[in-house]
Amino acid sequence: MNSLSAIASQVNIDARVRNAVRWLADAERLPKIQRVLLVVFVLWAINSLVDLVVSFIPSSQAPQSISAPINPAPAASGQSRSAETIDVSSILGADVFGPVAANEVQSLAEETVPSNPRDGIENGARETRLALKLTGIVASTSDGLGSAMIEAKKQQELYSVGDALPANGKVTLAKILPKQVVIDNNGTYELITLFSDNGIAGIVQTATKPERSASTEEPVSASAPAIDRAQQQQLASRYRQQLYDDPQSLAGLVSISAVQGKEGLKGYRLSPGRDANQFSALGFKSGDIVTAVNGYTLSDPTNTVRLYQLMRDATDATFDIEREGAPVSINVSLSTIQ
Repeated sequence: MNSLSAIASQVNIDARVRNAVRWLADAERLPKIQRVLLVVFVLWAINSLVDLVVSFIPSSQAPQSISAPINPAPAASGQSRSAETIDVSSILGADVFGPVAANEVQSLAEETVPSNPRDGIENGARETRLALKLTGIVASTSDGLGSAMIEAKKQQELYSVGDALPANGKVTLAKILPKQVVIDNNGTYELITLFSDNGIAGIVQTATKPERSASTEEPVSASAPAIDRAQQQQLASRYRQQLYDDPQSLAGLVSISAVQGKEGLKGYRLSPGRDANQFSALGFKSGDIVTAVNGYTLSDPTNTVRLYQLMRDATDATFDIEREGAPVSINVSLSTIQ
């Protein structure tokens, strides 16, 4: 029975195959079949080409690989162990790499402190041959900063440390000392010395002493002579001329020192020179601190040089003074008495 069913099934399949062959061999259907096959082939070719192009384009999201831990935690045992406390201080004090000498710690601390790059640059420096003339020092400090009046081509200008100077090449002001300045002439340090006949060099000095209290000032005599206006005017005019002709000669009249306050330079303290009577005749007293002249505050070092230039032709001078903690104003006529 089974064999008959198999034979019948085989005959049925053969009949279907013969019918399909006859259907395909039909002359009218063959062109349509060819077009369908052509369309299928074209679609397959396009799909293969797209897959090929996509394979050369890097993926924007890299696959994340799941990595196993290098040192996996051990499986928990039936009995949990208590956490052990690690004494870090004992490890740090164990000197694992040997003991550290005290001098090494001190030298390391000294290396971490930044040094002043201007220290010692004047050592071995020679006087410059450039056509530069130092005409004044304004408030030089212990670390080499400040301002200086330098003349070039008969023109005086005020320069600070780091400013370029009017000379050929790369020339800058490197350091300011009480009697000279150091310049950087294309990598070589050179000096410009302040001579005695240069401007305000003879009367303006700088100091780093803290301001003394009023109790340390010299006592002021209550019987000071009254100010003779004519004598005051004559003395002021004469000393103004000496200021520009021979500044060193004023040492016999007055001694000037800078006074430092909490915020820097406060002014200049006046003390009588060899001739105390003329000092008093101008209206000053020992210990007076001049804080401003003609409205120019002396706390700004640049005003000192401005005043030196302006006072040459000024007809009078107004001194703002701090005397025993109280403000005092002194007016002095600078007109020449005929």
